[in-house]
Amino acid sequence: MFGANIQQQLKVRYYLDSNWAFFLGPEFGVNSSNRTVFENLNGSGGSGNYKNTNRSSMLNLGFMKFFRINNNLAPFVGVQYGLGNSKSQVLTENCTSSFKFQSDFDFEQVTYTRDQQVVAITGAEYWLKKGFYVGFQLALTGQFSRTTSARTIVRDNGNIEVVKHPSVSHYNVYRSSNSGLKIGWRFN
Repeated sequence: MFGANIQQQLKVRYYLDSNWAFFLGPEFGVNSSNRTVFENLNGSGGSGNYKNTNRSSMLNLGFMKFFRINNNLAPFVGVQYGLGNSKSQVLTENCTSSFKFQSDFDFEQVTYTRDQQVVAITGAEYWLKKGFYVGFQLALTGQFSRTTSARTIVRDNGNIEVVKHPSVSHYNVYRSSNSGLKIGWRFN
């Protein structure tokens, strides 16, 4: 089994004054897993390959309010808005004739989604030297997603069937991947 999860963010911050900052930045994510699955838990019977891949991109903008305790320590709160797209793909292939995972055929499901999110952020930064800081950030995200296109493709003995699915909307609230450690440099 192979799996990878990568989430990249780079933000450019513009200080309106010493306590307020505006930021803008892209966010890219890839999550992939690939494994061989078996008909029986002990690894016997038919088998097939299962691959799940998710890709996403988003443009984020927001602002932060700093509460400077001294020249080095600056707790903050902020809000971020993001708009982006994502693609999810599930694929089963090379299934042997006795294998009953997704039945005895190759199966592919592809979903495209339009995403909007609002993120509440809080944390603190500690300025080590002039312009260089380290910090942490906690984030709570509210996300609205709408499936713009979804289809299932079934390949069975040379026959191909394509099934289109209706659009679906859903809401989520979760601890965000925006939480974590951060480092930065301020150019004066």
